[in-house]
Amino acid sequence: MPATDIVKIEPLTAKPACFELNDLLQMQVEFALIKSVSQSKTLAAMLFIGITFFSAFGLFLLHMAPS
Repeated sequence: MPATDIVKIEPLTAKPACFELNDLLQMQVEFALIKSVSQSKTLAAMLFIGITFFSAFGLFLLHMAPS
């Protein structure tokens, strides 16, 4: 007969969900992006190049649109 181990299950202690303003701020996508960009030179360069190309494309479209 195989031996069976009895697993002791502990009750979960539910803490009330109370968020502070700082916690809610850190959940925002923009906050995470700024934090990641500040830690990574490569990501900062890619973001800068992407914004530059996107802006240049927008200016190109405005220039090509008939007045």
